Amino acid sequence: MPAKQTGSSPGTESALLTDAEGAELADLPPQALRYIGLMREVPAVRHIAFGRDGAALRLWAVTDTYDFDANDRIFTRELVLYDEWPDAKYDFHVVPLEGRPLGWVLPDSMAVIWTRPQR
Repeated sequence: MPAKQTGSSPGTESALLTDAEGAELADLPPQALRYIGLMREVPAVRHIAFGRDGAALRLWAVTDTYDFDANDRIFTRELVLYDEWPDAKYDFHVVPLEGRPLGWVLPDSMAVIWTRPQR
């Protein structure tokens, strides 16, 4: 089942989405909000998904295709979270869609929390 989403506010540059339990974006941990801010700087990132696996925060960047340079920029930004919250546990992934629907690449336990607006 694809992640549930709500619409964005007019004039915002990102679509803010709800998680699988219906919690608003404001209910996310600060690491997830920071991740959104960092990944917005990488044009190849189309979606960000969030979930929990025990104590680990699952933060996945979804791209259209595999791109070594984009992945390098993503990995560099993920290191910021380790610096800012060194005791947190993370499960980072870069997931290329490669033409597949978003719902096919994310497990049901993950929810889309940000989508880059279409231009």
